[in-house]
Amino acid sequence: MKSKHTFVVLAYKESKYLEKCIQSVLNQSYKSNVVIATTPNKYISRLADDYNLEIIMRANGLPEIRYDFEFA
Repeated sequence: MKSKHTFVVLAYKESKYLEKCIQSVLNQSYKSNVVIATTPNKYISRLADDYNLEIIMRANGLPEIRYDFEFA
């Protein structure tokens, strides 16, 4: 039985690499669940919509990327 796993894409502001990262993860030969961990903005929300990805957020809104890494 194959194990299922999840890729968590960490997103921060309007990274010019975010879409390529999403595409790379989605194009892996082993298909996985993919989510974006971030404090969303319009850019990230649009990409999530374009690729039908869920956005997950930390409960506390501390605006530092280190907290996003720990959360993911």
